Amino acid sequence: MASYYSPTVVADYSASMAHYRTSLSAHSRNDGFVGDFVSSLRIPWTWRSDDGSTVRRVGNSLFLLTEGDCLSRMCREISCRQTEWPVFDCRDGHKRKMAAPGLLGISFGGINYSQIGSPQF
Repeated sequence: MASYYSPTVVADYSASMAHYRTSLSAHSRNDGFVGDFVSSLRIPWTWRSDDGSTVRRVGNSLFLLTEGDCLSRMCREISCRQTEWPVFDCRDGHKRKMAAPGLLGISFGGINYSQIGSPQF
């Protein structure tokens, strides 16, 4: 299905679904719908690898790693907490290191990611 759409549409869809999952988990069932469609360019601190995996900052020293491409095959979300820079302890039992070699990219667990969300200061 994803091959029929442009990379921007796929990134926007993935970003919206990640936003909805995070938002819904923080609200009770009575709060209603989360909001409008979200562009990946408006979600802060989000990076994407060539294989479709993403890393998203969701809190102070807390990142959410999504392995795999959720649009075309199975994927899983793994929360990772910074213990001591640059080491993160992840829920799957692995330790991963993060590096920021440039302004628009990171390396996390040995995989390179490019920024898709603009940082909001």
